[in-house]
Amino acid sequence: NSDGVPIFRTGNKVGHIQYTSKNGGTKTLIIQPKIPDSATGMLTSIFDERFDKAFEMRERSVTTLFSPSAWIAAMYLDRLENFLNNIRPRGEEREEEFHGKVRGKILMSQYLKRNYLTRRQVVPCRYLDWTMDNLPNQILKYALELSRRAISNSPNQAFQKRIGVARRCAGPLAGVSLLRISREDFIRVNPLLAGPFRPYREIVTLANLLISNIDPFSFEGEEVERGPLVDLISIGQTSTGLRWDLVNMPNLFEAYLTHITGGKKPPTFNLNME
Repeated sequence: NSDGVPIFRTGNKVGHIQYTSKNGGTKTLIIQPKIPDSATGMLTSIFDERFDKAFEMRERSVTTLFSPSAWIAAMYLDRLENFLNNIRPRGEEREEEFHGKVRGKILMSQYLKRNYLTRRQVVPCRYLDWTMDNLPNQILKYALELSRRAISNSPNQAFQKRIGVARRCAGPLAGVSLLRISREDFIRVNPLLAGPFRPYREIVTLANLLISNIDPFSFEGEEVERGPLVDLISIGQTSTGLRWDLVNMPNLFEAYLTHITGGKKPPTFNLNME
């Protein structure tokens, strides 16, 4: 208020809010759901994760903080580590014209129609670029960086332990450029996920959910394609000493119902009492 006293009003979100006063003191407000562990349980279901994962990552006392963004980040790191341990290098298919040389497969039809009569020395080719610095890996690396920040900022010790997982994931992606991923990048990556990068589909989908919630501004103000977690998580910090990490429970419950029903409304039954 005008006297500088923080006022928190009740709402429909759970998580935590931290307030730092001018003298440096910090107060934390923990908001728990009415049903214990319901938030982590529904998030686990949406991620199609094992049910016992919710109990492994749940908060066991009011002294620990439920940080939705860190929870999603921890889930992403667990899956990313498993993915990087089992994936083989993938090549990105490219088309390019070469002067006086050939790489990969000659695009003979294009060569005969466009180049043979006027530019015989220029040969259009299709080849696989085996560099690790490709778009799918750039998406994974940016999501990794956001995850590392989320768990580093969380005071919850369960998430702090996953900093080691983030370090291990950084090794295989060391040669990949760290770029801020936008909505257009997820559109551009779709053809690759239908081709040689098909094994990336699940982990890139999870990266999309994570980036769109933890860094929504990376989508440059455009309308974000709605997914099961869009508009659920809100995190931020103000210059007045407020930090928050909250999940909208009504929206999460709707997303959970949509997920377990396959997006279909339950059947209606006409009970004839005669």
